Amino acid sequence: MKRIFYFTGYRLKVFHWQGRRLLDALAFEPDDIGLAAFRDYLQASPAIAGRFLVDVIEEDFRIENVPHVGYRDRKAVVGRLLDRYYRSSQEFCYSEVVGREKEGRRDDRVLLGAMTNPALLQPWLGIIDECDVPLAGIWSLPLVSRALLKTLKARQGPVLLVSQQVNSNIRQSLFRDGKLISSRQSIINQDIRESDRIGEYAAPEVDKTLLFLRNQGLLGVDEPVALHVIGNRRQQASLAAHFDSHELQQLHLHSTDALVAQLGLKGVDAQFADGLFAWLCCCRVRGLSHYGRPARFERYLNSLAAASLYAASLVVLVGGFLLTEANISEALRDRHAT
Repeated sequence: MKRIFYFTGYRLKVFHWQGRRLLDALAFEPDDIGLAAFRDYLQASPAIAGRFLVDVIEEDFRIENVPHVGYRDRKAVVGRLLDRYYRSSQEFCYSEVVGREKEGRRDDRVLLGAMTNPALLQPWLGIIDECDVPLAGIWSLPLVSRALLKTLKARQGPVLLVSQQVNSNIRQSLFRDGKLISSRQSIINQDIRESDRIGEYAAPEVDKTLLFLRNQGLLGVDEPVALHVIGNRRQQASLAAHFDSHELQQLHLHSTDALVAQLGLKGVDAQFADGLFAWLCCCRVRGLSHYGRPARFERYLNSLAAASLYAASLVVLVGGFLLTEANISEALRDRHAT
């Protein structure tokens, strides 16, 4: 079984996965009762490792140009930029080279990201640490969501991916050739009973985001973008009524239900896309954690080392047994021959 802690900036959900089947999903509120319930849950459950996935409005991304230099010099330059923009978020910063300028001195284009209010995570991370639960890493949903682009057939050119994980917000992430360029959450103040009217609430926010991206030079003024919008099957009519294709955008509507079925997921509530992204973080995302210092994940790294040593000891034991059996068999053959 694999476990995902999914944090939306307010409520924490815990997903238990067995392969492609969702076994259980629990929710905990950020109050004294919810935090106590979360502690009781961890203390009563097996101490299996978990991944922490964040999807919060207090996450900032920006593109910076830095000189195309060696790794060590670039790391120093990026470090200074992170310190300038995100001094209070040192443990929760991220950087990645996403391309190069095509003209001039051909600087590297670097994505910088950070949790701008990491204090939101501390109550939950503190309880996880207190209960000795191995934490494999802290991942950002916008960065995780690029794992879905292959399924959407949207890995070329500029792509704006729009999804809804909770009823009150929509997430909008801009990718270029599969690399994240920008991402933001928009508050739509939608009552969950009005979720079927998502297009009415989301379309104006997407228009604002596209205007912002063009004004910032992240999209060309006349550059078309592939707009991929995800909603459940009951939301498709509203999305189709309020979004359209024109010379600057090609609209692609996706049903959460259809994506869940296409990926072979079982037991997933497809009303929103939170379960879909939780599975991507659990089973499709490889590599290092996006946020957090290595010391925070020491318990998990030690558990991996212990498992490796145990596996190695079994190999040695089995090898010794087979070698001993071979020696005994050879000795018996020699004795029989004499």
